[in-house]
Amino acid sequence: MTLEDLHDQRVAPELHALSHWCWQTSSSDSLAVAMAATNYAIEGATGEWSAVVCSTGVYAEAFAEETRKKSMKWLKMHALYDDAHPWEALEIICTLVGNKPSLQLQAELRQAVTKSYDYMYLFLERCIQLDKVKSPRGRVAALEM
Repeated sequence: MTLEDLHDQRVAPELHALSHWCWQTSSSDSLAVAMAATNYAIEGATGEWSAVVCSTGVYAEAFAEETRKKSMKWLKMHALYDDAHPWEALEIICTLVGNKPSLQLQAELRQAVTKSYDYMYLFLERCIQLDKVKSPRGRVAALEM
């Protein structure tokens, strides 16, 4: 894939919203809040989701055989290593906020995690809608629209 191919791809609006949220929180919120939204919430859910997706060959079969291994590499890596990642992030967050974070900070952390889950849910709903109407290869192509 060339850099031009990367820039020309069409991203589902729900995935774009999730990406924008990650960028926004990481660039404007405190480190603890940004880590709660990304490293804890998203990485934790991604690890669990990746393990489920990789547990059968159904998703992998959506890719052409000659590109299947490369296409599945990211998912397989996340399925294997993400068990520890969210817990490590949580330890860092706890170190950053201390033993008695203010009620306001607790609310900010909770809201960041919840917002990440909400955006992930929207994207998952999009994927489920596609699953009902398209073949596996068609679903992969439709996600790029």
